[in-house]
Amino acid sequence: MREYNYTCTCTNRYTALIDDTGQMVAIKVVMGGKEVQKNDCICPYCRQKVTPTNMRQAKACTNGDQRKLTMAILSMQKNIQTNPDDVASHLALGLFFIMKGGYSDARIQLKKAIDLDPMNDSAYFYSCVALLNGMNPSRAETGKIKLIEERLQICENLAQDDQTRAMYYYFHAFIKYDFFTKKYLRTTPTYQELLYQAMGCGLTVQDRDELFEILRVPRPGCM
Repeated sequence: MREYNYTCTCTNRYTALIDDTGQMVAIKVVMGGKEVQKNDCICPYCRQKVTPTNMRQAKACTNGDQRKLTMAILSMQKNIQTNPDDVASHLALGLFFIMKGGYSDARIQLKKAIDLDPMNDSAYFYSCVALLNGMNPSRAETGKIKLIEERLQICENLAQDDQTRAMYYYFHAFIKYDFFTKKYLRTTPTYQELLYQAMGCGLTVQDRDELFEILRVPRPGCM
C-alpha cells in the first residue's frame, strides 16, 4: 500500500491510499482535529468520489506499471457506466488514456468532461495535450492549433492560482514558439511574452520538465 498526497476538485487535501493494482482504496482526511480513514473514497465535503485530476496523481495511481494502467482504465470505465455524468471519472479516464498513448480516446473523454463542466480548466488543459497526439505543435494542422489556443486561453482565465496559471502560460508559449516562431509566422502574444507571464506566475524547473514529459516531445533550448 502506497500513500500519495491528493487535492480534491473542491480544493480539500487528503492522503490517498493506493494498493498494488494502482487502485485508490481509501483516503485519510482530518475531521474535527483527528485523522479519519474513509474506505469509500468519497470526499466528505463535496461528496464526490476521489479520482485523479492531474497527470501527477494519475501516474501515482499506476506507478509506471502497464497492468495497473489497464486496470485503472477499466475501473474508470466501470464508474462511468454507473454514473455517465461523473465529470471526475471522465477526466481521470482521459488522463489514463493519454498515459497509454490513446489520444483519440482521451479526447472523447476530456470533451465529455468539458461538456459536463465548462469551468473545469484541467479538462481543457489535458484536451490540448491530447490534440497534439504526442507530436510537436509544428506538425499539427492550423485548425487544431487554433482550437488549442482557444482552450489554453480559457485555462488561463479559469486557473484558481498562479502556480497552475504558470503551467498554462508555459504550454501556450511552447505552442507559439513551435508552430509560429519556427515557421517565421507573426503572432500575438509572442512566445517570449507568454514565457515572461509564466515566469511571473512562479514557473518552476519542475513545471518545465513535467510539461514536456506529458507532451512526450523534447524541450527547446529557448524554453
